[in-house]
Amino acid sequence: MMLGTFSEEDTTIPNRKAAHANIQKQCVSCHMQTPPGSSGHTFDVITFDLCKNCHGDPAGLVQFTTNAILSEIQRNKAALDFWATTAAPPELQQYGARAWEYVNPGELSGPGPSPRTAEQSLIPVRIQKARFIVYMVFNEGSWGVHNGPYTGSLLSAAYDLVSDELEE
Repeated sequence: MMLGTFSEEDTTIPNRKAAHANIQKQCVSCHMQTPPGSSGHTFDVITFDLCKNCHGDPAGLVQFTTNAILSEIQRNKAALDFWATTAAPPELQQYGARAWEYVNPGELSGPGPSPRTAEQSLIPVRIQKARFIVYMVFNEGSWGVHNGPYTGSLLSAAYDLVSDELEE
């Protein structure tokens, strides 16, 4: 995500390297900052001291970015659920809002039945691509902090893929 190198031929997402990718020791610089009396081996960001070199309110920026990206993930999930309940092929309608999901549904939908391996090919390619992007962002786990503009672009492209599929 920091390197911004995911690209898909059917989207207009340009590669977009984050400024964070230019940090000398990348992950370690932020995730191993150690205030006095701390070992720093948790890999959790426990201080924003380094961040203050570039950001006036890093904690506020993290909160803002996290909220924005979580909102975009939910918007995409709602669009995928809408596709599943209104436009999925008849063979997938038995799965309801999970008709867009992988064989083993991810955390966004929770446990329950979803299209089996043989049925995955019934899910349109645009829906499969949108699902991949949403789960890629969701599972990357930085909620946009590593590369907010790029993360937003990815989620916007995913939403456009679902919208385009609904317009067919």
